[in-house]
Amino acid sequence: MTTANLFIAFTAGVALGVVISIARYFPARIKIPALCAFAIWLAYVFALSNSGVLADPTRRPPGIIFFVAPAFVTIAFVTLSKWGRNVAVSIPIALLIGAQSFRIIVELFLHQLWLEGSLPKMMTYSGVNFDIAIGITALVLGGLVARRNVSQWTLKAWNLIGIAMVLNVAIRGVLSVRGPLQLITNDIPNAAVVTFPYTFIPTLMVPLALLLHVLALRNVGATAGKSVSTS
Repeated sequence: MTTANLFIAFTAGVALGVVISIARYFPARIKIPALCAFAIWLAYVFALSNSGVLADPTRRPPGIIFFVAPAFVTIAFVTLSKWGRNVAVSIPIALLIGAQSFRIIVELFLHQLWLEGSLPKMMTYSGVNFDIAIGITALVLGGLVARRNVSQWTLKAWNLIGIAMVLNVAIRGVLSVRGPLQLITNDIPNAAVVTFPYTFIPTLMVPLALLLHVLALRNVGATAGKSVSTS
């Protein structure tokens, strides 16, 4: 299979995991709206990816904004709203942390895209992207949390470091795409994220990583001094 086909299969698996988690853990009254919103977002990304808007470096505003802006508005809503808190406390903290292990696979794809010449080296673990460390430690920390053997301070610190790791690569990714936002020019341009199916990296993988961290932090904050939900 080609890298693109493997990535499509991986993306489908991640999307299925999100759907199953929503169906199992979200409060009943918001399950259907959340599933519909997720389906609409995936369709929106697919349509925009194939429209040519993203790959046009002369477009104003840059096409990547049509992905980044709504994703970060959603994350801000989850961070600040009561809805976000209700979702956070309904999902086991061990799952919120352990699920971050999907980033290991994402990093392997980024490395392969660099080898194929469609991604700058700085966005891989051979450059200055250390996100794979969060994916690996998520497996360990998730297991420890399942046994209630981790302090809340550790959970907060790990999640904050994880957010910094995501933002490090996300910002570099946006600033290396051809167009008016390209401020990083000392490496090859970031062509992958504006090409289907890799458009799902900034529109699904990055927002999912951030949302898991935000939900984990809200879960920890809401359960401070109480037993942590692990099942």
